[in-house]
Amino acid sequence: MAQARLDKLEIKQVELGKIDISDSNVRKSVEEMMVTQKEQFDSLVKSIRDLGVLQPVIVVKKGDRFELPVGQCRFLAAKDAGLNKIPAIVYESMSTVQMKTISAIENLQRIDLSPIDKAAAIKDLVNALGGVEHGGIKKTAKQLGYSEPWVREQLGLEGMPIEVKNLVEQGELSTHDAAQLKPLLRYKKPDEMTELAKEIVKLKGDERIVAIKVVKRNPTITPATLKGEIKKHNIFLSIRIDFSDLERDALLKAAEDEGTSPEDLAHSAVNDWLKRSGYLA
Repeated sequence: MAQARLDKLEIKQVELGKIDISDSNVRKSVEEMMVTQKEQFDSLVKSIRDLGVLQPVIVVKKGDRFELPVGQCRFLAAKDAGLNKIPAIVYESMSTVQMKTISAIENLQRIDLSPIDKAAAIKDLVNALGGVEHGGIKKTAKQLGYSEPWVREQLGLEGMPIEVKNLVEQGELSTHDAAQLKPLLRYKKPDEMTELAKEIVKLKGDERIVAIKVVKRNPTITPATLKGEIKKHNIFLSIRIDFSDLERDALLKAAEDEGTSPEDLAHSAVNDWLKRSGYLA
């Protein structure tokens, strides 16, 4: 990907009325944040009134207007503070992929970025870099300096029931745990998965780790029987299976597409067969 030329940058005072928020900006829920984190936003507005905007936003020229990929909170707070202009680093041009990348990098470093916004940023960047099917995960990991498993984990929130996403947003369920539960959607309706997730968040420490392992290995389990199964977790049987190169590659590809591990996918396949054949109820 061609990089924007740093030696062509300018810092200018740009009229707020000429700035349009870019679709590439990762803070999709920033207006909601202005309500749910009103105290923090009001504090930013007051700071801007008192001291001005200390960190420039980033804009890209679009004719006689400007597109804003980075700095949406500062932009909105400056408007709220009654400013007419805002300091901005001005790029003459920038591709959509570059805007998504620079927005993701800048915002992922912020501690107040919500898990949902973070996941949305990663998903947009993966799609912009070719999608899951064409190396988007690997390219995204390279661009952001994260591992490929971490990127896949962020994608795990996509398609999850809204109440499960809310558990992540509220800090009751980690992004990692939610991503591990995603394969359950193949076996459960969204409301059933939500009830199971609510039972899991009641558990702490090792019990939660075991609970997630149990539901991944028995995806049709109900919340009512989960606790009983947790107590029996030490009877799990480990079996070594030798795969051919073709089978191994197919399994790895299928696991990536499903957003799960090869071990869990193999276990789910065995579990499905045992049930279809009448060995499991």
